[in-house]
Amino acid sequence: MLMQQKTNTYQLPILLAITLHILLLMILLFDVNSESTKPLAMNVTAKPVKIVQATVVDQEQVAAEINRIKQVRSQQRDNELARQNKLKSQAEAAKKLRIKEQKKLVALTKQAERAKQKQIQAQKTAVRKLANLKKQQAEQAKRIARIKKQELKRLQTIAKRKKEDVVRKAKAMAEQKDRAEKAKKLAQAKTSAVRQSAVQSEIDKYKSLLISAISNRWIVPEGLNPSLMCQLSIRLAPGGTVLSVNIAKSSGNSVLDRSAVAAVYKASPLPVPGDSDAFQQFRQVSLKVRPEKIVQG
Repeated sequence: MLMQQKTNTYQLPILLAITLHILLLMILLFDVNSESTKPLAMNVTAKPVKIVQATVVDQEQVAAEINRIKQVRSQQRDNELARQNKLKSQAEAAKKLRIKEQKKLVALTKQAERAKQKQIQAQKTAVRKLANLKKQQAEQAKRIARIKKQELKRLQTIAKRKKEDVVRKAKAMAEQKDRAEKAKKLAQAKTSAVRQSAVQSEIDKYKSLLISAISNRWIVPEGLNPSLMCQLSIRLAPGGTVLSVNIAKSSGNSVLDRSAVAAVYKASPLPVPGDSDAFQQFRQVSLKVRPEKIVQG
């Protein structure tokens, strides 16, 4: 009886404990089912539930434990939702960043392609400009060479004309000088001829006078052979004074030679021309003396 009473005493708390565990299991099953509909599974880490002592069961403690578990689960759901929202935001941000980077990469690729095309175009333009510049330089060089050639030809023509003018003028001057010289020489020759003729006429005149003066003073010795002849060399001073008389060639007859020399000294001063040019012919006079006459030697 006592044993039965004790057994009845323990049955109620045990039933209450089993009921409580069933409620907790149902709550857990409800939470799992509600969480399985979400995209990401939640890692539930439940805190160990204190096992109610079978000896004492308090309804308020059970209710408080249930509320606490609900609050923990609610907090876990909120945390998980926040984490998922954060991951979603991060994923969206990463996606946006990736899209942005892809767009940036595409833009950079297009920009690089445009820069490459621009560079290629610039190189083509530079090559074309360089070719045009070289062509212009070549044309300019040809033009300058042509101008230089024309200028050289012009200068050569001018130099040739100047040289021809100089030669022509020199030739004309030479011809003019030659004509002048010839005219001068001709005039001088004419003048000289006229003067020479006048001087010669004066010389001839005074030689005849000189011979006549000596002949007038010569006393020809008698009995001389007419073929005898001596040659005298007479040196005269200006005015006709006899400076000396030399026998250049003896006749072989001393009487003839001495008489001829004496006649010359006796005739001093001899007649001579007053003209200086004519007198030069009388500085040294050569005479041939023969018994019959005296002649110029």
